[in-house]
Amino acid sequence: MLNSPHPQRSASRSLPPSSFGSRLRDGALRLPLLAAMAALALIASGCRRDDAARTPTPKTAAEPERAPFDAHLTLANNAGRIDFGGAVADDATRTALDGALQTAYPGGRATGAIEVDAVARPAAWSTGLAPVLKAFEAAQGAALRFEGDRVVLSGRVDDATRASLRDAIRAAFPNAKLEGLLAEAENTPANAELQALAAAPNPDAVKLTRALNLMQVRFDEGKGSVSEASLTTVAQAAKAIAAAPPGTRLRIVGPMVPSKDSGNDSFLSKQRAEALKAQLILSGVNPAVIETRGWGQNPDGSTPDTGTPTPPAAGVPMRFELLPPQG
Repeated sequence: MLNSPHPQRSASRSLPPSSFGSRLRDGALRLPLLAAMAALALIASGCRRDDAARTPTPKTAAEPERAPFDAHLTLANNAGRIDFGGAVADDATRTALDGALQTAYPGGRATGAIEVDAVARPAAWSTGLAPVLKAFEAAQGAALRFEGDRVVLSGRVDDATRASLRDAIRAAFPNAKLEGLLAEAENTPANAELQALAAAPNPDAVKLTRALNLMQVRFDEGKGSVSEASLTTVAQAAKAIAAAPPGTRLRIVGPMVPSKDSGNDSFLSKQRAEALKAQLILSGVNPAVIETRGWGQNPDGSTPDTGTPTPPAAGVPMRFELLPPQG
């Protein structure tokens, strides 16, 4: 089950433009003296009338200007129940989207909330969603996100459903950028070899490991998550691993990217190995086939008694290791 963007349906709410800044109110200035007495005082002092009235007024703190952002909508298909969430620029768009979702998934199967924020850019994808929503109904275990001119598919989805969904999106939004699992696999030697191994009966595990180590997997900068740009590549790798001979076991050693925080570098290396494993499992790999560890760790994942070694300045790429069969 995918994590829901909004586990429970809550009332949709509008966000006034001022909701991100505080407002101060100027109090009305009152003259404590009668008008006649004030006039006499002005004459005696030789001041002009308007000078006395110039009492400094507290200035209202300027509210920070918020940058526009792309309207977005995320759908998660949890066994046929659709959880949704997002933000759009106006209430009319929110109402239209909510209506489209309830029509596509009747009987209370679509739950969530879409917020209104005037800073959001117009949602070009807010009309014409019906065929896409219908195709997404079959993608149980997947998530679909519309954001600006991008449409991103992630999670677990079979080839036929993915192709059907891709066709529906292209027909409805011909100018959209298809990303994540909607993108075509990169034309690289590693991907070509993985594709061949996936189609071969009982592929060689050594060749599989070699192809996996040629594969280019990107991670989000400074984070442990696999980049959406690499999801199609990971899905191709999963097919090859799933086709490997029974008893094949692999270990993923996370990449090491040196920074000023060496302790976090080791943690991030392990986290990225775990993230890649999770994506492979989502794409159909048996969890028992994959082990993980961070760079510089012992095979069991513990830190060496001498501490984590210093990595090369250029860093260390991710690698797959072929493990001996168990038993």
